[in-house]
Amino acid sequence: MSKFTIALQDVRTEITDSLKAIKIGVPNTQISFSQPITVEINIGTQHNNKIMNIQYQNDNESTWHDQGTCTITNGLCTFQTTHATTYTVNGDGSISGETIINNSLPINSTISMNCTDSITMNPITGTGQSNLTNTNEATCNVKTNNSQGYKLEWLTASTNMTNATNDQINPYIPNTPNTPEAWNQLATNSAWGARIKSTSTDTDNTKWGTTDDYTGNWLNIANIPYQIIQRNTETAQTGSDEIIQFGAEIGSNKFQPTGTYTTSVTMTATTL
Repeated sequence: MSKFTIALQDVRTEITDSLKAIKIGVPNTQISFSQPITVEINIGTQHNNKIMNIQYQNDNESTWHDQGTCTITNGLCTFQTTHATTYTVNGDGSISGETIINNSLPINSTISMNCTDSITMNPITGTGQSNLTNTNEATCNVKTNNSQGYKLEWLTASTNMTNATNDQINPYIPNTPNTPEAWNQLATNSAWGARIKSTSTDTDNTKWGTTDDYTGNWLNIANIPYQIIQRNTETAQTGSDEIIQFGAEIGSNKFQPTGTYTTSVTMTATTL
């Protein structure tokens, strides 16, 4: 009685259009089995529950023949056969006619902003501070789907508030430039400034403080952009409401002519 060894060889690299291909048997020797044998080919658990086509190719042939199908369980394609040859499990290539289509959909970022277009601050009679009610507030609603969020900046072309006869109220000047601080003006000065209210959606309370009065942190609005808010995620679909408080004071020893003093503030929202 002669003996022989059945070899199982991974030939996946020789058949680039299959998930896995193996060669069973002895080179250049045709082997058939009197009873079916079970073959298991491991193609990976990522294909579990998928039905795959099995094909075979005899030695010295170029034609592929259908062997049947298998359902992938625990990463294995299991089937029975009565002959030793080359087998391929097809799920992603031209041999089986099955192709995987990788589908992608870019979502572009958008941003929009709607702000209160004008306010009339509470008046000052003679000297003192403008009363900080909602009359002194403007709200900017910012909406963006940008996953990295957005920044909100302010600036003004004219840093002074001016009346019809060109009298002026100067901008609030902090002790440290570009650093919000509690309101503190000399009795001989008049000034106006702004801050972000603590009830805003994305306020930085470390920067602006938590008290929404003159003990909160205030800053002048300069003629160059200054970032007042940064959010690092997309907003809710309803947007973020950012509330800007405006304040002003006429010092107790400051002689300020009457009239309506005005200036314009530009708000800019930009995706990050």
